[in-house]
Amino acid sequence: MFSKQDKKAGKGFFFTFIAFLVIMAVFAVSVSINESKSKQNEAVADQSAFDSINNRFNEIYNRTISIKTGERGEIQGKILPYSYHSGTDWITVQQYLPLMNSPVIYSNTFDALNLYEIFTTTKDISHEYDMNITAQKNAGWGGTDINFTSVILPQCVSIEPAEPSNISQILLRKGTATVFDYCPADFPSNTAEAIKKIEVMLEFSTSSDVLAPVCGGDFAGCLNNADLSNGTVYAVVDLNISSCNPQCSGVCCITTPSQAIAANITGTSYIEIPFSGAGEQIRVDFENGDEIVKVHEENLNVKGVLSTVKVTFVDTIRELHFSGFEKLKVSKPNFGIERKSG
Repeated sequence: MFSKQDKKAGKGFFFTFIAFLVIMAVFAVSVSINESKSKQNEAVADQSAFDSINNRFNEIYNRTISIKTGERGEIQGKILPYSYHSGTDWITVQQYLPLMNSPVIYSNTFDALNLYEIFTTTKDISHEYDMNITAQKNAGWGGTDINFTSVILPQCVSIEPAEPSNISQILLRKGTATVFDYCPADFPSNTAEAIKKIEVMLEFSTSSDVLAPVCGGDFAGCLNNADLSNGTVYAVVDLNISSCNPQCSGVCCITTPSQAIAANITGTSYIEIPFSGAGEQIRVDFENGDEIVKVHEENLNVKGVLSTVKVTFVDTIRELHFSGFEKLKVSKPNFGIERKSG
Protein backbone atom coordinates (compact mmCIF):
# COMPACT_ATOMS: atom_id res chain seq x y z
CA MET A 1 0.00 0.00 0.00
CA PHE A 2 1.22 3.50 -0.92
CA SER A 3 1.05 6.15 1.68
CA LYS A 4 -0.53 9.51 0.97
CA GLN A 5 2.93 11.02 0.76
CA ASP A 6 3.99 8.46 -1.85
CA LYS A 7 0.87 9.20 -3.87
CA LYS A 8 1.56 12.94 -3.72
CA ALA A 9 5.19 12.38 -4.82
CA GLY A 10 4.03 10.24 -7.74
CA LYS A 11 1.57 12.83 -8.85
CA GLY A 12 4.27 15.52 -8.61
CA PHE A 13 6.63 13.49 -10.74
CA PHE A 14 3.87 12.83 -13.29
CA PHE A 15 2.98 16.51 -13.63
CA THR A 16 6.65 17.45 -13.80
CA PHE A 17 7.16 14.95 -16.60
CA ILE A 18 4.08 16.24 -18.46
CA ALA A 19 5.37 19.80 -18.08
CA PHE A 20 8.75 18.67 -19.42
CA LEU A 21 7.08 17.09 -22.46
CA VAL A 22 5.06 20.26 -23.08
CA ILE A 23 8.21 22.41 -22.85
CA MET A 24 10.06 20.08 -25.24
CA ALA A 25 7.13 20.14 -27.65
CA VAL A 26 7.03 23.92 -27.55
CA PHE A 27 10.80 24.03 -28.08
CA ALA A 28 10.55 21.62 -31.02
CA VAL A 29 7.76 23.66 -32.58
CA SER A 30 9.80 26.84 -32.05
CA VAL A 31 12.86 25.26 -33.69
CA SER A 32 10.70 24.02 -36.57
CA ILE A 33 9.16 27.47 -37.03
CA ASN A 34 12.59 29.12 -36.98
CA GLU A 35 13.94 26.58 -39.48
CA SER A 36 10.90 27.15 -41.68
CA LYS A 37 11.35 30.92 -41.47
CA SER A 38 15.05 30.53 -42.27
CA LYS A 39 14.26 28.40 -45.30
CA GLN A 40 11.59 30.86 -46.37
CA ASN A 41 14.08 33.72 -46.01
CA GLU A 42 16.65 31.76 -48.02
CA ALA A 43 14.03 31.03 -50.68
CA VAL A 44 13.03 34.71 -50.81
CA ALA A 45 16.70 35.72 -51.04
CA ASP A 46 17.33 33.18 -53.81
CA GLN A 47 14.24 34.31 -55.71
CA SER A 48 15.28 37.94 -55.27
CA ALA A 49 18.77 37.12 -56.57
CA PHE A 50 17.28 35.16 -59.48
CA ASP A 51 14.93 38.04 -60.37
CA SER A 52 17.80 40.51 -60.07
CA ILE A 53 20.00 38.44 -62.40
CA ASN A 54 17.14 38.03 -64.89
CA ASN A 55 16.50 41.77 -64.92
CA ARG A 56 20.18 42.60 -65.38
CA PHE A 57 20.58 39.92 -68.07
CA ASN A 58 17.53 41.14 -70.02
CA GLU A 59 18.72 44.75 -69.74
CA ILE A 60 22.11 44.00 -71.31
CA TYR A 61 20.82 41.34 -73.75
CA ASN A 62 18.10 43.61 -75.15
CA ARG A 63 20.55 46.49 -75.58
CA THR A 64 23.24 44.52 -77.36
CA ILE A 65 22.17 41.16 -78.83
CA SER A 66 18.40 40.95 -79.27
CA ILE A 67 16.71 44.18 -80.39
CA LYS A 68 12.92 44.04 -80.27
CA THR A 69 10.68 45.42 -83.00
CA GLY A 70 10.38 49.21 -82.87
CA GLU A 71 13.51 49.63 -80.73
CA ARG A 72 17.10 50.44 -81.59
CA GLY A 73 20.17 48.82 -80.13
CA GLU A 74 22.14 51.09 -77.84
CA ILE A 75 25.45 49.95 -79.28
CA GLN A 76 24.49 49.20 -82.88
CA GLY A 77 23.09 52.68 -83.45
CA LYS A 78 26.46 54.20 -82.60
CA ILE A 79 28.95 51.93 -84.34
CA LEU A 80 27.38 50.34 -87.42
CA PRO A 81 27.91 51.94 -90.85
CA TYR A 82 24.14 51.91 -91.47
CA SER A 83 21.07 52.93 -89.49
CA TYR A 84 17.83 51.00 -89.23
CA HIS A 85 14.25 51.30 -88.02
CA SER A 86 11.64 48.58 -87.72
CA GLY A 87 7.90 48.16 -87.32
CA THR A 88 5.50 45.28 -86.92
CA ASP A 89 6.25 43.70 -90.31
CA TRP A 90 8.84 45.98 -91.93
CA ILE A 91 12.41 47.18 -91.56
CA THR A 92 14.19 50.15 -93.12
CA VAL A 93 17.98 50.23 -93.58
CA GLN A 94 19.68 53.48 -94.57
CA GLN A 95 23.23 54.40 -95.54
CA TYR A 96 25.12 57.00 -97.53
CA LEU A 97 27.06 55.82 -100.59
CA PRO A 98 29.94 55.92 -101.06
CA LEU A 99 31.01 55.30 -97.47
CA MET A 100 34.41 56.94 -97.23
CA ASN A 101 37.26 55.10 -95.47
CA SER A 102 35.20 51.91 -95.18
CA PRO A 103 38.17 49.75 -94.00
CA VAL A 104 38.73 52.22 -91.14
CA ILE A 105 35.05 52.19 -90.21
CA TYR A 106 35.07 48.39 -90.36
CA SER A 107 38.04 48.25 -87.98
CA ASN A 108 36.48 50.85 -85.69
CA THR A 109 33.35 48.71 -85.40
CA PHE A 110 35.35 45.81 -83.98
CA ASP A 111 37.19 48.24 -81.68
CA ALA A 112 33.88 49.53 -80.32
CA LEU A 113 32.51 46.01 -79.78
CA ASN A 114 35.54 44.90 -77.79
CA LEU A 115 35.81 48.10 -75.77
CA TYR A 116 32.19 47.59 -74.74
CA GLU A 117 33.09 44.04 -73.64
CA ILE A 118 35.88 45.44 -71.45
CA PHE A 119 33.64 48.18 -70.05
CA THR A 120 30.75 45.84 -69.24
CA THR A 121 32.85 43.19 -67.47
CA THR A 122 34.71 45.69 -65.24
CA LYS A 123 33.88 44.96 -61.58
CA ASP A 124 33.41 48.61 -60.66
CA ILE A 125 30.82 48.93 -63.40
CA SER A 126 28.89 45.72 -62.80
CA HIS A 127 28.75 46.20 -58.99
CA GLU A 128 27.44 43.05 -57.27
CA TYR A 129 27.17 41.07 -60.52
CA ASP A 130 29.74 39.03 -62.37
CA MET A 131 29.13 39.78 -66.05
CA ASN A 132 30.84 38.50 -69.13
CA ILE A 133 29.85 39.52 -72.64
CA THR A 134 31.89 38.14 -75.55
CA ALA A 135 32.42 40.36 -78.59
CA GLN A 136 33.49 39.21 -82.03
CA LYS A 137 37.20 39.72 -82.62
CA ASN A 138 38.98 40.55 -85.85
CA ALA A 139 42.73 40.19 -86.38
CA GLY A 140 43.32 43.45 -84.53
CA TRP A 141 41.86 41.87 -81.38
CA GLY A 142 43.55 38.49 -81.79
CA GLY A 143 40.61 36.80 -83.52
CA THR A 144 39.62 35.58 -86.95
CA ASP A 145 36.17 37.16 -87.43
CA ILE A 146 35.81 39.10 -90.68
CA ASN A 147 32.15 40.06 -90.63
CA PHE A 148 29.33 41.21 -88.39
CA THR A 149 25.64 40.72 -89.12
CA SER A 150 22.19 41.67 -87.89
CA VAL A 151 19.65 38.90 -88.48
CA ILE A 152 15.91 39.58 -88.77
CA LEU A 153 13.95 36.93 -86.85
CA PRO A 154 12.03 34.73 -87.31
CA GLN A 155 12.43 35.35 -91.08
CA CYS A 156 16.19 34.60 -90.99
CA VAL A 157 17.31 37.51 -93.18
CA SER A 158 20.76 38.96 -92.52
CA ILE A 159 21.89 42.57 -92.94
CA GLU A 160 25.62 42.63 -93.54
CA PRO A 161 28.59 44.09 -95.37
CA ALA A 162 29.81 41.77 -98.12
CA GLU A 163 33.54 42.12 -97.50
CA PRO A 164 35.79 43.86 -94.96
CA SER A 165 37.49 45.96 -97.62
CA ASN A 166 34.23 47.47 -98.88
CA ILE A 167 31.19 47.96 -96.66
CA SER A 168 29.89 50.77 -98.85
CA GLN A 169 26.60 49.05 -99.54
CA ILE A 170 23.32 47.76 -98.13
CA LEU A 171 22.91 43.98 -98.41
CA LEU A 172 20.06 41.76 -97.23
CA ARG A 173 20.86 38.07 -97.59
CA LYS A 174 18.86 34.84 -97.21
CA GLY A 175 19.93 33.10 -94.02
CA THR A 176 19.95 29.47 -92.88
CA ALA A 177 19.60 27.83 -89.49
CA THR A 178 22.97 26.17 -90.12
CA VAL A 179 24.80 29.50 -90.35
CA PHE A 180 22.64 31.26 -87.75
CA ASP A 181 21.69 28.65 -85.14
CA TYR A 182 19.18 31.02 -83.53
CA CYS A 183 17.06 31.01 -86.74
CA PRO A 184 14.00 28.77 -86.28
CA ALA A 185 14.22 27.69 -89.94
CA ASP A 186 15.96 28.52 -93.24
CA PHE A 187 14.69 31.42 -95.30
CA PRO A 188 12.26 29.88 -97.84
CA SER A 189 13.48 29.06 -101.34
CA ASN A 190 10.61 31.16 -102.73
CA THR A 191 11.23 34.72 -101.53
CA ALA A 192 7.56 35.65 -102.00
CA GLU A 193 6.64 33.29 -99.16
CA ALA A 194 8.40 35.63 -96.72
CA ILE A 195 8.54 39.08 -98.42
CA LYS A 196 5.73 41.17 -99.87
CA LYS A 197 7.53 44.28 -101.05
CA ILE A 198 11.00 45.79 -101.41
CA GLU A 199 11.30 49.55 -101.81
CA VAL A 200 14.59 51.22 -102.65
CA MET A 201 14.92 55.01 -102.62
CA LEU A 202 18.03 56.74 -103.94
CA GLU A 203 18.34 60.44 -103.19
CA PHE A 204 20.95 62.27 -105.25
CA SER A 205 22.49 65.63 -104.51
CA THR A 206 21.93 68.49 -106.98
CA SER A 207 25.52 68.19 -108.16
CA SER A 208 25.17 64.55 -109.22
CA ASP A 209 25.69 63.88 -112.93
CA VAL A 210 23.07 61.17 -113.18
CA LEU A 211 22.62 59.48 -116.55
CA ALA A 212 19.87 57.25 -117.96
CA PRO A 213 19.35 54.01 -115.98
CA VAL A 214 20.13 50.58 -117.40
CA CYS A 215 17.68 47.85 -116.39
CA GLY A 216 17.81 44.07 -116.69
CA GLY A 217 15.84 40.99 -115.75
CA ASP A 218 12.32 41.78 -114.53
CA PHE A 219 13.16 45.51 -114.73
CA ALA A 220 13.77 45.35 -118.50
CA GLY A 221 12.59 48.56 -120.15
CA CYS A 222 12.88 50.52 -116.87
CA LEU A 223 9.09 50.62 -116.60
CA ASN A 224 6.71 51.17 -113.72
CA ASN A 225 4.02 48.57 -114.32
CA ALA A 226 4.28 46.13 -111.42
CA ASP A 227 1.26 44.56 -109.74
CA LEU A 228 1.31 44.42 -105.95
CA SER A 229 -1.17 41.53 -105.83
CA ASN A 230 0.15 38.99 -108.33
CA GLY A 231 1.85 36.68 -105.79
CA THR A 232 5.47 37.68 -106.45
CA VAL A 233 7.73 40.16 -104.67
CA TYR A 234 6.83 43.72 -105.63
CA ALA A 235 9.98 45.80 -106.01
CA VAL A 236 10.30 49.50 -106.74
CA VAL A 237 13.36 51.70 -107.11
CA ASP A 238 12.57 55.36 -106.62
CA LEU A 239 15.10 57.90 -108.00
CA ASN A 240 14.94 61.34 -106.42
CA ILE A 241 16.81 64.52 -107.30
CA SER A 242 15.87 68.15 -106.78
CA SER A 243 17.30 69.30 -110.13
CA CYS A 244 19.45 68.01 -112.99
CA ASN A 245 23.04 69.11 -113.32
CA PRO A 246 23.33 71.47 -116.34
CA GLN A 247 26.70 69.85 -117.14
CA CYS A 248 24.98 66.52 -117.72
CA SER A 249 24.93 67.25 -121.50
CA GLY A 250 21.17 66.85 -121.67
CA VAL A 251 21.26 63.15 -120.90
CA CYS A 252 20.15 63.43 -117.27
CA CYS A 253 17.59 60.69 -116.69
CA ILE A 254 15.59 62.44 -114.00
CA THR A 255 13.65 65.35 -115.45
CA THR A 256 11.06 65.39 -112.64
CA PRO A 257 11.61 65.37 -108.87
CA SER A 258 11.01 61.61 -108.76
CA GLN A 259 11.14 58.68 -111.15
CA ALA A 260 10.03 55.20 -110.07
CA ILE A 261 10.91 51.91 -111.74
CA ALA A 262 8.90 48.91 -110.54
CA ALA A 263 8.69 45.19 -111.32
CA ASN A 264 7.44 41.90 -109.99
CA ILE A 265 10.59 39.96 -109.17
CA THR A 266 10.72 36.39 -110.43
CA GLY A 267 14.47 36.01 -110.92
CA THR A 268 17.80 37.81 -111.00
CA SER A 269 17.17 41.48 -111.84
CA TYR A 270 19.04 44.77 -111.58
CA ILE A 271 19.03 48.52 -112.15
CA GLU A 272 22.22 50.48 -112.83
CA ILE A 273 22.28 54.26 -112.45
CA PRO A 274 25.45 55.52 -114.15
CA PHE A 275 27.11 58.89 -113.62
CA SER A 276 29.03 61.02 -116.08
CA GLY A 277 32.40 59.92 -114.64
CA ALA A 278 33.93 56.85 -116.26
CA GLY A 279 32.82 53.67 -114.50
CA GLU A 280 30.85 55.49 -111.80
CA GLN A 281 27.48 54.01 -110.94
CA ILE A 282 25.00 52.91 -108.31
CA ARG A 283 23.69 49.38 -108.83
CA VAL A 284 20.67 47.69 -107.25
CA ASP A 285 20.53 43.87 -107.50
CA PHE A 286 17.58 41.63 -106.67
CA GLU A 287 17.52 37.83 -106.25
CA ASN A 288 21.20 37.40 -107.11
CA GLY A 289 21.93 33.98 -105.63
CA ASP A 290 21.30 34.18 -101.89
CA GLU A 291 21.17 37.99 -102.01
CA ILE A 292 17.63 39.34 -101.65
CA VAL A 293 18.57 42.94 -102.41
CA LYS A 294 21.89 44.76 -102.59
CA VAL A 295 22.51 48.46 -103.17
CA HIS A 296 26.15 49.25 -103.84
CA GLU A 297 28.36 51.76 -105.60
CA GLU A 298 31.17 51.29 -108.08
CA ASN A 299 33.99 53.85 -108.39
CA LEU A 300 31.69 56.60 -107.16
CA ASN A 301 33.46 59.91 -106.58
CA VAL A 302 30.46 62.19 -106.15
CA LYS A 303 29.13 63.33 -102.78
CA GLY A 304 26.96 60.91 -100.85
CA VAL A 305 23.88 59.32 -102.34
CA LEU A 306 21.38 58.53 -99.59
CA SER A 307 20.25 54.93 -100.05
CA THR A 308 17.19 53.64 -98.21
CA VAL A 309 15.89 50.07 -98.42
CA LYS A 310 12.52 49.15 -96.91
CA VAL A 311 11.44 45.50 -96.79
CA THR A 312 7.87 44.53 -95.89
CA PHE A 313 7.46 40.94 -94.74
CA VAL A 314 4.52 38.55 -94.89
CA ASP A 315 4.76 37.80 -91.16
CA THR A 316 5.50 39.85 -88.06
CA ILE A 317 9.10 40.63 -87.12
CA ARG A 318 10.04 39.47 -83.62
CA GLU A 319 13.54 40.88 -83.20
CA LEU A 320 16.84 41.84 -84.77
CA HIS A 321 19.65 39.58 -83.55
CA PHE A 322 23.11 41.15 -83.66
CA SER A 323 26.06 38.78 -84.03
CA GLY A 324 28.66 41.29 -82.88
CA PHE A 325 28.16 40.05 -79.33
CA GLU A 326 28.20 36.26 -79.21
CA LYS A 327 27.62 35.33 -75.57
CA LEU A 328 26.38 36.97 -72.38
CA LYS A 329 26.59 35.59 -68.84
CA VAL A 330 25.35 37.27 -65.65
CA SER A 331 25.77 35.74 -62.18
CA LYS A 332 25.83 36.52 -58.45
CA PRO A 333 28.78 34.60 -56.96
CA ASN A 334 27.38 34.56 -53.38
CA PHE A 335 24.25 32.76 -54.54
CA GLY A 336 25.68 30.38 -57.11
CA ILE A 337 23.05 31.51 -59.67
CA GLU A 338 23.78 32.48 -63.24
CA ARG A 339 22.03 33.02 -66.58
CA LYS A 340 23.73 32.85 -69.96
CA SER A 341 22.94 33.00 -73.66
CA GLY A 342 24.15 30.73 -76.41
